Amino acid sequence: MMSFGCFRLFIVAAIFAAACPGFCGETGAVLYTSTRSVTGFAIAGDGSLWAATRGGVLHRENGSWRKFTEADGLASSEALGIAAEGESVRVIFGGKSAVMRDGKWMVEPFQFKPKQAMCSVIWKNAAVEARLTDVRINSGGSWRSIGFPKSTGSHISAMLSKGEKLWAAMFGDGLWQFDGKAWSPVKIGLPSAAKEITAMAEIGKRLVIGTRREGIWEYDAKSWHQIFQPNEPYNANIQNAINYKGMIFFSTLEDGIVVKGADGWKHFHSPEISSDAPRQMVEFGGALYVRHGSGKVDRFNGKSWERNVFAALPRKQVSVLAADDKRIYLAQWGGWSEFDGKTWEHHLKVKELQGFPITALLPDSNTIWVGTQGRGLAEVARLNEKVKWHDERNGLPDDWVKRIAKCGDSVCAGTFTGGLARLEGSSWISAKELGQGEITDLIAEQDGSVLAATRKGVWRISGDGRIAKIASIAPEIDAQALALNENGIWIGARTGIWFTSTHSPL
Repeated sequence: MMSFGCFRLFIVAAIFAAACPGFCGETGAVLYTSTRSVTGFAIAGDGSLWAATRGGVLHRENGSWRKFTEADGLASSEALGIAAEGESVRVIFGGKSAVMRDGKWMVEPFQFKPKQAMCSVIWKNAAVEARLTDVRINSGGSWRSIGFPKSTGSHISAMLSKGEKLWAAMFGDGLWQFDGKAWSPVKIGLPSAAKEITAMAEIGKRLVIGTRREGIWEYDAKSWHQIFQPNEPYNANIQNAINYKGMIFFSTLEDGIVVKGADGWKHFHSPEISSDAPRQMVEFGGALYVRHGSGKVDRFNGKSWERNVFAALPRKQVSVLAADDKRIYLAQWGGWSEFDGKTWEHHLKVKELQGFPITALLPDSNTIWVGTQGRGLAEVARLNEKVKWHDERNGLPDDWVKRIAKCGDSVCAGTFTGGLARLEGSSWISAKELGQGEITDLIAEQDGSVLAATRKGVWRISGDGRIAKIASIAPEIDAQALALNENGIWIGARTGIWFTSTHSPL
């Protein structure tokens, strides 16, 4: 018997690592995803277990696990659900599905039709549906409510038919059972880390549960065992990336920082750092500085963390970090502050910047380029704070600037809805090849080129303005962050991390 996991919009994608690209001399492209977020189970006709996760599909047969991602032909690595289909399974994605036939995934259109029920199962030849407020059974052609467990859980997230008992997972609380008359807790020692249940299945005498963040757990009637695939980092939905001391640090949406080093993956999270929502990272003075969504900034020296190191700033919340070889720059409301390691300079009363959220900073010799949300790009002279505005009136395609970088001797601005533009003389020239969508990251290379991350791939803009798409990764990758090391490019996406050892364009 089995039960499909309920669909979870709030389950966050995470990261999987199968090798050590960038540190072992591999060539080509490798995708890293994670199987920590389970969205459903299915048992195929041959009795083997399949698991859908936000980082791909797992198949266990004869005690061994195999993983499939978009690199193996799936429509996406983010599987929203799964169901048995004969000897195979059908994996559900947004608008598409995939079926394994003759050892290959066949991708097909799929129209998902949401139902009122959160979960459903067949128990004692009757249909059972869990809704937000109760559980109901259809016997004899009519529905009757059997109430709801008196639980601290938020909702029923999975159900399982257990002979004379109906089992239900209360998300955040654990397992409950219904005997036909009343609900009662299932007392099998479920670990506290496994209480955010998203799916359940039964294989012989073994109970298997999937969780929101803690992967797959298995119960053999005596003890619980947590199942992870080897060498997996904690999470993905990457927001920012940086190469620090030969390791690649990735900030995630809400699961702290994951780090790829020569010895595998590490994970930093609160309370060691200020929050589980780090947003941006820069290196200055040999230390790594991390800005959080709360506006706090932490510092890492390679061994230990210091939290909220800039608590004494005139305006507490930092919205952007930037650094050069002399100073670190911290954007706050109305301007920015500079620190050279000993003394501070505050530029928080720039008249033209008052009232506009600052979204990007680029120190450039005697100029500070300041990106804003809604006003465009400010070119600020450091000596007298005189401002020259660049906006849609002189060709900037969008007045919400997300990223700024030097492109050879010029400046490139990445916008929210207008794509990328390059300053040539006093006018901005749009990079039409990249389209008009969001530029999620811009990083400069040593040769004067710039790498641009978009929702549909990664591009290189050379110092003389030539533009080419990076070919050695999935062409439509939803890229959100970029980092470089001596071996290649690291690309953080919403559902995983790509590494490509080649810089060759298309």
